Amino acid sequence: MGPRDALNWLRRHQLRSGALPVSSEDRRSYPEVTGYCLTTLWRTGEREMARRAVRWLLECQSEDGCWPGPDMATPFWFDTAIVAGSLLALAREDDESRAEAVSAVKRAADWLAQYCVPGVPSVVTPHHHPEAPAEINLLGLAMLGQFEPLAQALYRWLDGMGAATCSGKMQHFFCYTVEAIAITDRRYAWQIAGQFARARLLDGSLPAYLAEAAEGRVIPTVTWLCYPAIAQWAALWAELGYTAAADDALVFLESRQTVSGGFTGGNGPYFPDEEVSWTVKYYLDACLALDAKSRSPADGKE
Repeated sequence: MGPRDALNWLRRHQLRSGALPVSSEDRRSYPEVTGYCLTTLWRTGEREMARRAVRWLLECQSEDGCWPGPDMATPFWFDTAIVAGSLLALAREDDESRAEAVSAVKRAADWLAQYCVPGVPSVVTPHHHPEAPAEINLLGLAMLGQFEPLAQALYRWLDGMGAATCSGKMQHFFCYTVEAIAITDRRYAWQIAGQFARARLLDGSLPAYLAEAAEGRVIPTVTWLCYPAIAQWAALWAELGYTAAADDALVFLESRQTVSGGFTGGNGPYFPDEEVSWTVKYYLDACLALDAKSRSPADGKE
């Protein structure tokens, strides 16, 4: 098993509409996941898959500029920001999608800016999932930093609180914050990534929850593992230069890859019996970042 199998998983699971589903079992179209898989699909050579996904996202954007969660009704700030930021990133690489994508992003940025307030946190709660820490919204702000109101909200937030506190946050959510910091302050992100690389277990994994300890260490507070978080760390470690840690994490993930090429949410309470799209996305991102022949996806064709 490996990246070819993971890429085949995405091929098989993309819906006819162009959307990606929540999971192998939950076939509801998921705008957020479809959005942040765009650049992954593009860089693995799946250009038509990416463009089909773009077309679907443009069709399901609401009149006021937001995107909903998988119920296709409830707007979420994070989901809208991730879709908009991903469309913007793809538009930089794909001339064919650029004009429509940029227009949609501008509409989304206007909607997002309505819910940025002077205080901290910088995003109000009516459009935020209550089970997720508010700091995940930093990633959307960082991805859309070219829009002045969103950039102002980002730096108010970073200046006003310890955004990089991991205690009490599932690593999957905490990694979104580290992704945001990697965009805004690469050296600080490098320091955080090193801290967590040193905390990995002998098999290359990390527990789902860790907490700050003395002397800059982080220690596990649970024993179960969240596979999307391990894939996210692998991608961050590869991007920030911790290649040994990234490789260890990929070896671990491949030992947990299913026969279909996907990954469940982990061996704990987080999607234990469903293969979720976002684990595949981050696993492939880590493979691409490492740029190792034995791990890099093929050009998208068998």
